[in-house]
Order: sequence, then structure tokens, then C-alpha cells
Amino acid sequence: MTEILSAVVLFGILLAASAGGVIVRPYLSERHLNREVIELLQIFVSMLVTFAAIVLGLLTTSAKTAFDAVSTDVNNFSSSLVEFDRTMAEYGPETAAIRTALAGYAEAVIAQTWRSSDLPAALRGGPPTSAGEGLDKPNVGDALENIKLSVLELQPHTPLQHELRDIAIEQGRHVILLRWQLWSESQTSISIEFYSVMVFWLMIVFFSIGLSMPRNALAFTGMLLCALSIASAMFAILDMDTPFGGFLSVSYGPLVDAVATITR
Repeated sequence: MTEILSAVVLFGILLAASAGGVIVRPYLSERHLNREVIELLQIFVSMLVTFAAIVLGLLTTSAKTAFDAVSTDVNNFSSSLVEFDRTMAEYGPETAAIRTALAGYAEAVIAQTWRSSDLPAALRGGPPTSAGEGLDKPNVGDALENIKLSVLELQPHTPLQHELRDIAIEQGRHVILLRWQLWSESQTSISIEFYSVMVFWLMIVFFSIGLSMPRNALAFTGMLLCALSIASAMFAILDMDTPFGGFLSVSYGPLVDAVATITR
């Protein structure tokens, strides 16, 4: 809910800034509100609006690109688990315990990574303290490492088993690599300092608009809708920046399908 809280706080700050401009205006003398001053303020505001629009556009593009990358990596991670399981199945019945552990690992990743009440009951675990935490939890990571060690300890008896064991070792390394890649991508990339600068710019813009805004219902409604639009855009950016939590969450469907395939 941090993203919602941030958007609500931003909405309140923008409204307070514009209200501050409206309140301050009657206390300013005519020489502070003559045509030249207003035009100069409009130039300053236009510059800030341009900067803010460019930065918001770049943030939106960056967040959407990163979100899509995580979604693609979840698909790759899921398919890699299935391929690893198929290799183990082809190796022979000696890998039954490894395949069971692999299914358990995939279930643990789902249950401890996604903040969703829509998960199947069998996959629902306690909520993580931060999005993507399940990928980094020691017990989950240890399970994958134990699977890798079990593969290394296999004793092949035929040339085919030798080849399958070598393939499985490489597939296991690839799964571990994708796991860490997903964990790193799940971390937020928007710093609080940068976000604070953006909010400061927008505060100046809304305060300046409030200084020249007429006192009527239409103007106040327009200001309200403008603040709401900016706050909702920032909410979408922050929500996509946490791909495993919030309203805009990467789908766990591929991993659920992978579990179903492995346990089939």
C-alpha cells in the first residue's frame, strides 16, 4: 500500500500548494501582480512544467520497460524450471526426489513472492515484507542450492545419463542465474531523493498557478482534476516499479503452470 499512500500524499501536497497560492494572492500588492510579473511567472512555470513532463514521461517509459522485462523473465524462469524437470524425468526414476524438491521450490517462490489473495489455496503463504522477497529468502534459495547439489551427486550409469546429467547441471545454473536476475529486477529503482525533487517542482508549479487562478468553481475543479491526474500517473509509475506487489503486478500464471507441469 506504499504506492497508494505516496499518491494520496502527493495529491494532498499539490492541492495544498495551489491553495497556498490562492490564499497568498490577496496579500500581495498590485506591483507584485502586474502583467509583467504574471508573464514572468508563466515563463518560469512553463520551464518547470516542461522539465516535469519530460521526467514523468521518461519515468513512465522506464517503469513500463522494466515491468515488461520482469514479466518476460518470469516466463523464462518458468520455462527453465519445466525444461530442468523434463531433463530429470528423462534421466530416470533416480531423480524422483529432485523433481519433488523442484516442484516444492516453485511453489515456495509463488507463495512467498506474490502479494495476492487470488493464489490457489495450496500456494498461498504468508505475505512478504517486500515485493520479490520470496526470491531472496534463505530457505527458498537453499532449496534451489540443494537441488543443484543433488544433481551433482547423481551417479550416471549410461552415456545418455552422463549427457543428461551435464545438461541438467547447466540448466540448474541457468535457473539460479534467472532467480537472481528476477530478484535484482524486483528492487525499486526510484530513489526517495529523486522523488522528492519531482514533488518540489510540482509544488512550485501548483503554487504559481494558484497565484493567478480565478476564484470560481470551474477553476477549482480543473485544479483538482489536474492534481488527481498527476497523482494517479505517479501511482502507476511507483506501482510498476514494484512488479511483484500492488495493483499492477506481474502475473504468477506461468509459474503456476510450471508447477502443474512438473507435478503432472
